Amino acid sequence: MIAVVAVAFALRVAAVLLIEVDPRARWGFDMSWYDGVARRLVAGWGYVGFDWAPTAHWPPGYPFLLAAVYWLFGPSLLAAKLANAVLAIVTVVLTYRIGCELGRPRVGLVAAALLALFPGDVLYSPTILSEVLFATLFCASLWLFLVCRNRWQTRSLAWFGFGVLLGAAALVRGTALAMFPVFPLTLLVSGTTLRRAMRYSVAAAAGLVLALLPWTVRNQLQLGSPIILATNGANAIWIGQSAVGTAHENIPLPKPNREASARVRNPESEVETARAKTREAFTSMVTHPGRVVAMMPAKTYMLYKDDRGSYPWIESGLRKRLAPERRPWLDAVVDGYYFLVLGLALVGTRHFLGREHGAALLPITVAWFTLAHAVLFFGLTRFHHTLLPVLSLMAAAELLAWTRRTA
Repeated sequence: MIAVVAVAFALRVAAVLLIEVDPRARWGFDMSWYDGVARRLVAGWGYVGFDWAPTAHWPPGYPFLLAAVYWLFGPSLLAAKLANAVLAIVTVVLTYRIGCELGRPRVGLVAAALLALFPGDVLYSPTILSEVLFATLFCASLWLFLVCRNRWQTRSLAWFGFGVLLGAAALVRGTALAMFPVFPLTLLVSGTTLRRAMRYSVAAAAGLVLALLPWTVRNQLQLGSPIILATNGANAIWIGQSAVGTAHENIPLPKPNREASARVRNPESEVETARAKTREAFTSMVTHPGRVVAMMPAKTYMLYKDDRGSYPWIESGLRKRLAPERRPWLDAVVDGYYFLVLGLALVGTRHFLGREHGAALLPITVAWFTLAHAVLFFGLTRFHHTLLPVLSLMAAAELLAWTRRTA
């Protein structure tokens, strides 16, 4: 395992040093926004946007991590990228620990090795994006859920702690909040009685609420609205019901009514726009359910069609390091590795259908994540990065089964 961790860290540090990504020199909206908010936090100006108004455009988890890095090491992009490398190896270790909690340490070790070498994961290291931190926290949530389910099942405080950890993940990316039903469903599938599953879920929900409460209160005080996570969540749902949500859907969703927000500035404008988008998105879903179903295959395809989600953010750095004629080779390595793992994971689902050790958690996580994006959100290859540890575990089980058959 030490060798796996060392290789994982070396590959990601190499990516950081070789691929230049500078959201200060070249505008990259997500990265530039995160970096700017973090620097303003360190300067003592609070969680404010480019217009210096209080904001909740994106959840605060990643900007606060960046601010901590900048406070410790100065406003260094290199330090932020090396933090990604450290977080990535934590995810690798957690992947191994999940395998152990499932009673399959060899599967965990092979999965950790698969993730350590995963080209698509390595290429996120030079970015200033929330993907790496979210993958770590979500993977930690899966691990702690299994610990609670297998060893601490009767300890309400442990389930409460699991909820707090899941809430911390939600404060990085709101997707974690949508994933909460995965856990009571896994308990029921793995043989836990309905009464116990409800009790554990209530304890976890209490921890989740506690984790989100300070941020929600802050939003009420500074934005005048109890926004749970971020106003951009409304945008994600709105896009998911629009023509932008899929390459094959041409029925336009009405533009959000900004008459009220046009007369005011942020943060009022931000809040009013989010409310308008939320209303129109859910109205569209209720009045056009057939359209929602019709868009699901295309959005699922967009979610998994390749593993180049990092490319838009590292494009300038790749151009400096890689001649155009060599780019197809990189694409082939990135996508080839991804589709090999994805294919093995799909076949390997059969190894996780039993009740023992909560094994059903993995396929249920993949299925629910896919359904949430196909119905509620929209598909970008960047989004499936969260699932790479889970897919690696499922692929590892199939790989080991295949080697046993051929031995």
